[in-house]
This record gives sequence, C-alpha cells and structure tokens, in this order.
Amino acid sequence: MGITIVGLGPGHGRYLTREAWDVLTNASEILLRTARHPTVADLPASVTTRSFDHIYDTTERFEDVYATIVNTIIEQTATGEVIYAVPGHPLMGESTVTALLAKAKEVNLPVRIVDGISFVEPMITAVSLDALDGLQIFDAIDIAARQYPPLDPDTPALIGQVYNKLLASELKLVLMMAYPEEHPVKLVHAAGTEQEIIEEMPLYEMDRSLHIDHLTSMFVPPLPRPSSLNVLADTVAVLRSPGGCPWDQEQTPQSMRQGFLEEFGEVLAALDADDPENLREELGDLLYHI
Repeated sequence: MGITIVGLGPGHGRYLTREAWDVLTNASEILLRTARHPTVADLPASVTTRSFDHIYDTTERFEDVYATIVNTIIEQTATGEVIYAVPGHPLMGESTVTALLAKAKEVNLPVRIVDGISFVEPMITAVSLDALDGLQIFDAIDIAARQYPPLDPDTPALIGQVYNKLLASELKLVLMMAYPEEHPVKLVHAAGTEQEIIEEMPLYEMDRSLHIDHLTSMFVPPLPRPSSLNVLADTVAVLRSPGGCPWDQEQTPQSMRQGFLEEFGEVLAALDADDPENLREELGDLLYHI
C-alpha cells in the first residue's frame, strides 16, 4: 500500500522516462490530475485511466480542487497501490503533489516519486537559454496575485502556467510595475511538441495572443541595462573594497552627513521643477548615499 507519483513530461509521449513508462505500463489504473495533456494520448493502450478534470469543472477555488484530489488519493490507498500521474515533473508547479506528500507523511504512507521532464527543459531550448545563467522560475498565478513582481529584472525569468487570457492580463499588469511596457517578451505555446509556437511581442501585448491555453509559458529576458538594487549594492561593495575607491573607503555615516543634505536638496529642487528625468537621477544619488 502506497502512492507512486509519475511525471508525464512537458507534452509528448517521447519525453516519458524509461522508468515512468515501465510504471505506467504495469499499472492496472492510472489516476490523472488532468487528461488535458498531450502525453495522455501516448499512454499504454492497455491501461485504464481516470482523471480529476470533473473536479476542476465543478469547483470554484483551486485550493478546494487540490484538497479534494489529495483526499481522494489517500482514501483509495485503502484498496491498494495508487499510481498518480501529473504533467511535467511532479515537483515543478504541482500543488497537489506537495499537498499529497505532506498528507502522506501525516498518515505514514510511503510515496515514490518517478521523475519527469518539466516544462523548463523544452522552454530553455525554445528560447536558446542557458539555465545556469541566473534563470528564475515562477508560477504565473503567484505573480498575478501580487502588487509588485518578486523578479530580479537583471536576470532572465521563465513563468509557467499562463493558462488563459485573463491570467495573462493580470500577470502583465504586475510585471509592468518592474518592466517597461515595451519590454520584449516571448510566449511559448506547447513547448517541445510539434504544435510549438513561439511569439515575441512587447509586454503590453501579451494578453492579446490568440494561442494562450494550458500549455502556455512565458520568457522574460533581463532589462537591457542593470537596474536592480542588487547591482547597486554590488557597485557600492566594489567601491568600498580594498581595491576600490579610496574616497568611498574613508566614508562613515558622519562624514556623509553633508552629502545627504546636498542630495536631499537636489531631490527637492527636481520635485519643485517637476522634472521627472532629473528627479530619477537625484533619487539615484540619494539612494547611493543610503
């Protein structure tokens, strides 16, 4: 008695691992989080499948959907081993899996994870990106629920599960708090399949795509010039390092008092002149002092 969670890969049967294929072939029944995934068509024909799509169709909140799926799986272990299959990798954007692992631990049920290829691999191929180049990975739902994006705009980002236009619109508005509306982004639909479509567009147009569905992900390249607080902190650290600027190395909070007053006065002057460009520059100088 226990649970085996199988990753189905990003969207095509050829991405199933050998281990996943062996588990699925020998299963008497496979519980699918969703049957709306291209890999399902490539599952062994001899295996019975049952999906939880009807729960998505009849339940308003995702939290309730996930809880129902988890409870159903736990209950079914009373009759034997359960094979539960999810898109991609089981631990990449799969809320039911993390909830299931926690619940299984509570009731002392063994769980086996069978790895699968996530959406990340075909996405980095689609946009020709080295994932070790500071890649950030986020869920569109999590970002859209915020007022300001938790991204570092100086490094590339992949955003998964951009599953409909409404979410894309909400996501766009949050991203535009940190990126210019003309910032170029890419929407990748059905990454890694024969139906893959890559669209490049300015950020403000992303929710106008005609191809957005449950297999849509987004690539956000870094801003053209460094703009994050991390870069500012690194610049200050270099200036104050042993090989940096002698003047910066000598400064103390007391020695910078006059500079604070001068920069603050220049900020006020820019405000009084209603000069946004100069205000940006003066605020930068003041932030550097801080």
